[in-house]
Amino acid sequence: RLKKNKAKTGVLMSRRILILQLARLGDILQTLPAIQGLKKADPTCHISFVCRSTFADATLLSPYIDERIVFPTETILGAPTPETKLKNLKAWLASEILVHQEFDELYNFTFSESSSYLATLIPAKIKKGMYRGKDEALVIEDGWSQYVLSQIQGENLNLLHLNDVFARIANTKSAIWPLDLLEPVIDLSHLNLPENKKLIGVQVTAS
Repeated sequence: RLKKNKAKTGVLMSRRILILQLARLGDILQTLPAIQGLKKADPTCHISFVCRSTFADATLLSPYIDERIVFPTETILGAPTPETKLKNLKAWLASEILVHQEFDELYNFTFSESSSYLATLIPAKIKKGMYRGKDEALVIEDGWSQYVLSQIQGENLNLLHLNDVFARIANTKSAIWPLDLLEPVIDLSHLNLPENKKLIGVQVTAS
């Protein structure tokens, strides 16, 4: 386990963890057991979670996420040129103060090229998952992240559940089950639905 940060005042500071999950709804949900494992292994740690605005509400299900940072997908990935994307990305990072503080650990659970550049720009003592080296070459140091990328690139059938793979990347295989979830609060008042009617919701997409 990493040592806790120590400020100049001599006061111990919480271990700071940043998780990047810029994929879709299902991937966020499959990240929650790893987050639970990290928090239960070290209840004093501070966990920040970066996710896309479209699926950000899914993070509200976890009682172990201390800070939710919403990634502005359209502003950055929707920019017309790579140069504009990078400019917008750096501006957003500066506004979120992500580049002005160092995390103890960064876990990039998004296996995409764009996420690797984001993980590179954020200072962290330990990085797992995809990021870029000084020559912009792709770097993946931990074995489980290498496994996931090899399955994606080879279009292979993954026989391991992502719940367990993410937990192993975070080196937390215990206390991830049963999963603790908060009761979702859904405001449907704007829909003007009739009272005393049963409501049925259907998730029609795979993730």
